[in-house]
Amino acid sequence: MKNLIFTILASTFIVGCQNPKLDSPDNNEMSGIIKGSDKYTMGVKKFMNAYIENDMPSAKDVFSKNAIFYVNDSKLNIDDMIAGFSIGHEYFDDISHNNVDIATMYYNNGSIYTNVWYDWKGNKKSNGETINLKGYGWFKWDNGKVVEAYNAFDPTLYSAAMNSQISSDDPTAANLIETAKEFQNAYITNDYSTSSTYLSNNFDTSIYNSSGQPLVLQNKDEIENSGAGWDFGRFEMSNFKVSFSKNKNSAVVTFDAAGSINFDNGKKDVPYSTRASQFWINEDGMWKVMHSHWSPKSGSKGVPKE
Repeated sequence: MKNLIFTILASTFIVGCQNPKLDSPDNNEMSGIIKGSDKYTMGVKKFMNAYIENDMPSAKDVFSKNAIFYVNDSKLNIDDMIAGFSIGHEYFDDISHNNVDIATMYYNNGSIYTNVWYDWKGNKKSNGETINLKGYGWFKWDNGKVVEAYNAFDPTLYSAAMNSQISSDDPTAANLIETAKEFQNAYITNDYSTSSTYLSNNFDTSIYNSSGQPLVLQNKDEIENSGAGWDFGRFEMSNFKVSFSKNKNSAVVTFDAAGSINFDNGKKDVPYSTRASQFWINEDGMWKVMHSHWSPKSGSKGVPKE
């Protein structure tokens, strides 16, 4: 959801034309029993509530460490899913789930899936317009954790609503794009003096790098030593988009980055292709970056692990 995003389209989950008694299901491996208030159903409810409350990290323990989360045709790890879903709150107010139907199926073959159907609603921050969408998802359990999940949705209205709030023709947006470029170029060249211009004394600045490493803080030591053992032979940013909060005191900047990496004692011109999102705060007329998230494009590589 940088650009992350959490709605789910209706799909069909057929468990049979007949409804056998729950205490005596037939022996077909795709038959079983359904429960609506077990621990697995409660786990998915916890995840859904965390999304509504914009507190996704609080539900991370629902998932296994290496869980995979599919959003339509996109395959995400849990950290990327959390970042993607959370960013929707930068575009919409009063996000809610309505008409929720949720239950867990215990199959005769031993597999356990929680299924959920619901309506998603959110109000565009730019003008208050309400967007309504239908949703469906399933969550596969193993040893008490979700190991695989799937969300399906038609992104047409959702994406259009987000894009309508983005304008690079706005002078404020154009200024922020140049700010983001200057900060990023200073960061990749280990120029702390310039980078620090865009760091705040009132909050930490964090980053998820495209290497998939844990969250790090962009402080003096991290900026001056980032990229040890390699550097960019080429680094180009493009496709910038900006979305502001109503009062324009905060904004999300998204863009693509492409280029090549040279290793000090190894390969040269290794292809690099990522997409990024940054969250910025306006402090007394100066833009300060609070968080960045980078991920490799499909089939591409990001920065090396350090």
